[in-house]
Amino acid sequence: ITSRLPMFRQAWSLKCAAAALKYDQAALDAALAKYETLSPGSAQAYFDSGRYLSLNRQYDLCAKMLTEASRREPAWPAPQVELGLMEMQSAEDDKAMTVLKDVAVLDPFNKRAANSLFLLEDLQSYARIETPHFTIRYKGGVDDVMAELMADEMERIYTTVTTRFEYEPPRKTVIELMPDHERFAVRITGMPAIHTIAACTGPLIAIESAREGAPNKHLGLFDWPRVIQHEFTHTVTLAQTGNRVPHWLTEAAAVSMEPGPRTYETCQMLAQSYAEGSLFNLDEIKWAFVRPKQPNDRSKAYAQGFWMVQYINERFGNEALVELMDEYNKGEREKEAIPEVLKISREQFFSDFLVWAGQQVKSWGLAPDPPMDTLLDELRMKDPALATAMEASQQARIGAIAAAMTREIGLPSPGPGRSSLKASGWPDLIRPPVQVSDKQLTEWLGQYPDHPDLLELRVRRLLDTDGGEDSRSTIDLLKRYAALRPVDPYPHKKLAQIALAENDVPEAIEHLEVLDSYEDKSPVYAVKLAELYRGQKNCERALLKIRRAVNINPYSAPNHELAAAIAIEAGKLDVAKQHLEMLTKIEPDRPQHKKRLEAIEKLIAAKANN
Repeated sequence: ITSRLPMFRQAWSLKCAAAALKYDQAALDAALAKYETLSPGSAQAYFDSGRYLSLNRQYDLCAKMLTEASRREPAWPAPQVELGLMEMQSAEDDKAMTVLKDVAVLDPFNKRAANSLFLLEDLQSYARIETPHFTIRYKGGVDDVMAELMADEMERIYTTVTTRFEYEPPRKTVIELMPDHERFAVRITGMPAIHTIAACTGPLIAIESAREGAPNKHLGLFDWPRVIQHEFTHTVTLAQTGNRVPHWLTEAAAVSMEPGPRTYETCQMLAQSYAEGSLFNLDEIKWAFVRPKQPNDRSKAYAQGFWMVQYINERFGNEALVELMDEYNKGEREKEAIPEVLKISREQFFSDFLVWAGQQVKSWGLAPDPPMDTLLDELRMKDPALATAMEASQQARIGAIAAAMTREIGLPSPGPGRSSLKASGWPDLIRPPVQVSDKQLTEWLGQYPDHPDLLELRVRRLLDTDGGEDSRSTIDLLKRYAALRPVDPYPHKKLAQIALAENDVPEAIEHLEVLDSYEDKSPVYAVKLAELYRGQKNCERALLKIRRAVNINPYSAPNHELAAAIAIEAGKLDVAKQHLEMLTKIEPDRPQHKKRLEAIEKLIAAKANN
């Protein structure tokens, strides 16, 4: 545009921002100089550059641009608003406070600035816990409990993440534990609403307390160590690359560091996308985060990104991801970085990934042969009425596809290798419902004994029958189904229930451990495992599980009481003392907590004297 309209100032302003985002200082200086000849003394180009730099977390250059914009037009609130909010994102609260106080005078009606200034003033009263690599800030009161738990976990998380990426951030990471959802949202966006429970802006991680309550105050329980490990991975990869890592890759790397397997629902979504041919290529996946076309595009992008990182790790080794981060730190773009590190083109990478992904889907038991729809269609075609309905549906679908193709005639091509007529966008084939008799199911299982869909159908029918759970054959079928479709927690739920009913503790533990690995919003499995391990006198495993339960629900008095009891039995009086201290904060009006704490302190003192 600037070549065709050399006097178009807005285009030159955006060209400045584009040069800044390309990390091209020479081009930025030249564009700013040209803009200066068009609008001497104007702040617009500096403001536009600073605003886009802030969105891309290029904090140092952003501060320079916005400061210069404010110097040029000191009565214009916008640059100062962006500067103040940016300083909050970069954990420079003192600088943010100074700027936002000035903004409050210039533009007292700016809600983001006013909310942020209120929060900054509130943060001045927050308590702090310092660990070797973190500063944890929290409001105090009952949040002492979660803050202390965080202090115990953070250094373990630090070691796990920095070892994997072979990089340590140059400064302490600030973790702010917000007492409610509204304060957390303001910390991240300046407004009291956001869709998530934690966020990383680089040197700062904000997280709300894991607590149940009114929806406008709390979003419920969650496995905060898992969430923090995800967010701290962002801190590491952003610092490692100078905040230049592609959006999809920093999210994928963060998901890859979460403990626990991907959910069954995620596996089903990926398997369906693979079957439809609708997985994102490397150009599409980055836009799926910022401009999703379908309701599940963002969640699919998270899941597929992790899948691609898993593929990179398996095929190219763990070092490949570290080398990619190094390339991005140099300012290399993805088009150059992937061929440089992986030694194949981006197109070849995606093609090879799809082959590997297909093998993964089969290993998950989500690509049965023949597909269940094929078997059911055979039944439908044997029934004259259903066959007629199927043929009508097929004709309607073909007609809709043909009409869509006709509408595209004469329109510009969407680009090489792309099409707006992907199978995922075709109208569904309407299949009339059909019943599978027990006789037909038995016949199919005779033909396809390892078909996971058929096994699942047989198992569910048996369990729906009175007394089905007592059948040895049902248990055997559940175990066969679990082996053929290892990503589905359903058989483990049933097997755990059966084992608990029969008081088969080792069997129950085996399946409860699987269920607990999937769980991230409830401590129910962890509590049960702690009780079972305690019954086996396995205090080490019992403590590990009750600690997980306490982390998911830090404000549960029963969880802390059980933790204290197990710790005493294990001879870990210091751990028992910690949980009893937390109980005095959760339930300060219950005198028995103080009495138990005093008793533990006497035991610790006596042990020390001996």
